Amino acid sequence: MPGNNKVDPTDLLELIKDPENLQENLLVKAKRSQRPLIASFKTFIFSILFSIWFQKLMFDNGGTPNIISKNILLNISNSPNDFLFDVFIYYYSIVNGYNTKRPKVAYKKRLYGESHWQKGFKSEFKLLWDVFSSKKIWRNIAQNDMKKKKT
Repeated sequence: MPGNNKVDPTDLLELIKDPENLQENLLVKAKRSQRPLIASFKTFIFSILFSIWFQKLMFDNGGTPNIISKNILLNISNSPNDFLFDVFIYYYSIVNGYNTKRPKVAYKKRLYGESHWQKGFKSEFKLLWDVFSSKKIWRNIAQNDMKKKKT
C-alpha cells in the first residue's frame, strides 16, 4: 500500500530489501513520522477510538505503507477493497495472532496529486463511521478465517 503518496518510494524499497520484513505471518505496518501536529493528533484520537471500539491496541491505523505476507492474504476469505483495507488488515492480523513490525517512515508533503477521499471533516467522519460499522463483519471474517487456519 502506498502511504497516500506521501512516502518516498526509496524508503519503501529499503523496507522491502530487509529480509526480516518478508517473513511469513508478518505484517509490516509503517509508523508515520515527521507529520504535521494536527495530523498526528487526529491519528492519536482515531487510535484511541479504534482501540476502544475493537478492544485491541490499534495505533496509527490508516494510510501507512504495509508489507503483508502472501500467507496472510491467502487466508483472508473476504476484505474491503477500498481505504478501509488498511485498518482491516491491521485488525485481522491482530485477531489472528500475526506478528506486526512497525518501522518508522517519514511522511513528506505530497508534491503531486491530491487525496481522492480526504476532503475535510466530512470525509474523516465518514471514514470513522465506515470503520465503526464494519466491526461485526470484520470480526466474523477474522474469526472464521482463524478457525479454517487451525483445521
